[in-house]
Amino acid sequence: MLSQTNEDTFLDGSTFEVRLLLSEIQEARKISAIFRQAQIIPHIYEEFAEFYKDFANSKTPSLCIIDVKKMSQGMIKLKNLPGVKNESIHLAFYYSDDALPLLYSTYEIFNFGLIRKSDDYGGQIKSVLRRYNTFRNQDYQVKLLNDEMKEIKATSQQTFELLEEQREKNHYQDRLFKILEEFEKEKNNINFFEAMEDVFMKVEEIKGYSYMELSTNGLKLLSPPSGNKKFRKLPSLWLGQELHEGIEFFAQNMANQVALEVFGADVMCLTIKGRLKNPEALVFVKVDNEDFLNQFRWNTFEDYLSNVFTYFYTQKMQEPNQISNHLDGFLFLEKLDENRFFQNKSENLYLVDVNLADLANLIAKKPELRFYWKDFYLDFTRSLRIKYSGDFYYTTTNAKHLSFLVESEKSELFLRSIKEFAKRFSYWKYFEDREFIFTKDLDVVVRSLPVSSFAYLSYVNNAENVYANLPLSNSAHTTTSEVVQ
Repeated sequence: MLSQTNEDTFLDGSTFEVRLLLSEIQEARKISAIFRQAQIIPHIYEEFAEFYKDFANSKTPSLCIIDVKKMSQGMIKLKNLPGVKNESIHLAFYYSDDALPLLYSTYEIFNFGLIRKSDDYGGQIKSVLRRYNTFRNQDYQVKLLNDEMKEIKATSQQTFELLEEQREKNHYQDRLFKILEEFEKEKNNINFFEAMEDVFMKVEEIKGYSYMELSTNGLKLLSPPSGNKKFRKLPSLWLGQELHEGIEFFAQNMANQVALEVFGADVMCLTIKGRLKNPEALVFVKVDNEDFLNQFRWNTFEDYLSNVFTYFYTQKMQEPNQISNHLDGFLFLEKLDENRFFQNKSENLYLVDVNLADLANLIAKKPELRFYWKDFYLDFTRSLRIKYSGDFYYTTTNAKHLSFLVESEKSELFLRSIKEFAKRFSYWKYFEDREFIFTKDLDVVVRSLPVSSFAYLSYVNNAENVYANLPLSNSAHTTTSEVVQ
């Protein structure tokens, strides 16, 4: 029986289809009987035209046994069938001894062997099926390998994409860390806004940014002036009510709408939180590419900026006697003369005056506009201490002068620090109506003076020429000045 001829041959009558095209119907029935033992019922054809018609209109069979006498009819030839040309049709050829010369026509056609006319076809059919089974098994193995290769390729592609994604994440994480490092370097700056400006100027991906905070009375959202070319000043927003616990949600929405109009789409809003219930500042950032916008860790950056904001506030709020040595006017003058008359027995000091006459005159012209003197005074001295990273004595002879004494060996560093500090200090923050000061240019004069009470008072009283020819014991100190606008 066929089912016993090859234990490796798996034949299923529901899927394995056999077609027989033989000139001798009796022989076809004998061969068919062998397949029927395995529950396979072959289709029998006597004419090539009928076989060709069914072949063209139905699914390709599993195996075709073709009589060499029936390989063509008229102009139609078996070798011209598409399935024969591409070797997708599985063929075996039947022949009788009188048809031996016709076997040459099978030589160029892919097939599973020859079946000679005989009384018993079992062995020949078994041999054909063994070759068929070996071929199908190899075909199956190839398919498995192809499927495995596809799976490996898909896995490799997925792995590549994951690695690429991780590479991008690592890239943007590295960018985040580098930006945070820049902020750490700026913690000796004047305030949060100034530190942010210095950092954002260095970040090449940021092509524009803006900043808004509440006015002193909490009635407006204001965007400060800036000389940074990346900074975009936003119009002030009247809120219609006083906000004492930070920028409420409705005010954030108003600011976002304005930022969208100024920057266009894809602007990132960072809410900066400090000691209050709601955010105390809003930072708007416009970047130069979509990947940076989507991949950068904005939430982490936002949290970090809030910590930096809190750091600057905490630094500013330290007690004055923890930061520097304040002297009232008479003690300050005494310190000057001790340095002049007892230079070998006292500290060797260097005197610098910050002339705020232009600011005082501006305040005087607007008596109805409140200026927060205490906040200005404390912030100026505390922030300078942070910027300078050293100690000094200071006094306020009047509202137009803040004067400082520092050790002589640190004079160059201090003078450079205070000139830069005075130039960048946010004087506008201490006016109740900050928009008023936005449009004004302030002249702040930073000047080094001889360490002498007489010279100092002469300068403060606008008689700077009085000390020009004085024979001072600390004549090595040169008199320099700079106007800071």
